[in-house]
Amino acid sequence: MTCSSGHVEALDLFSNSLIGTIPTELSALTSMTQLVLNDNSLIGTIPSELGRLSSLLVLDLSENEFAKVHLRHM
Repeated sequence: MTCSSGHVEALDLFSNSLIGTIPTELSALTSMTQLVLNDNSLIGTIPSELGRLSSLLVLDLSENEFAKVHLRHM
């Protein structure tokens, strides 16, 4: 975890044997520029609330077990 001025800027939990779903509360970390949760055992769907992370530059959720969804053509 990287913090600046009391705000979380980066959360890197790569390969930490995490199990379960991504908590929607992560969307409250509005100063976060990097969220790395790859190579865990995360399940379910990716919370739409993560779309509120307007400062996010890096998002790595690869190598997990998320439910497959079909995206509509935009």
